[in-house]
Amino acid sequence: MYEILNERKNTHGNWPDQCKATAAIKAVVYNAAAGKGITDEMEEAIDMIATKLGRIATGDPHFEDHWRDIAGYATLVADQLKPPVTNTASAEAAIRALSAGSGWTVDDMKRISETINKLGKDFSRLGL
Repeated sequence: MYEILNERKNTHGNWPDQCKATAAIKAVVYNAAAGKGITDEMEEAIDMIATKLGRIATGDPHFEDHWRDIAGYATLVADQLKPPVTNTASAEAAIRALSAGSGWTVDDMKRISETINKLGKDFSRLGL
């Protein structure tokens, strides 16, 4: 067990330092968001994202998992905020609207959408 904990110090930071950084991040977010109707799912995502930010701040900011985890938790909440696309024509119209003026092609947007959907399914399978 101690071998794993020592390995994690390199990527996750020193435990007391990481806890202080995470608590400070949460305090700022929850003070600013008070009374704004944060759901249980949002709160859990905020907690997990704050933990990942604490690890980035006190550990290895180049550790890819921290950044991917943040994207995953944010995607889980974002997916709950948008109505599901019920048909291909609606999805195509949404992709065209998003790509308009962005400098990205419709094909770029489709690939991004497919990647986000795949990540969401991967996180769901993992129980995240």
